Amino acid sequence: MSETTASTVLTNESPGFFKMVWGVLARPRATLATLRSSQNRAWILMAILGMVVVTCQLLPAAQSPPSKPANK
Repeated sequence: MSETTASTVLTNESPGFFKMVWGVLARPRATLATLRSSQNRAWILMAILGMVVVTCQLLPAAQSPPSKPANK
């Protein structure tokens, strides 16, 4: 059985924070496979970052529109 080109050699070391962020954007399958196979909890950092990004996008939508002044 031959391996596909999408599979990469996984190492036991976890990438640094910026490499994780770039890896999730550029090569998500390989990066998430590396995080899954590593023994530490680096994936928690990516989950927290994802929640912060989603929350920041929802904040402007949650604000009430400005009220109009009353006509006299």
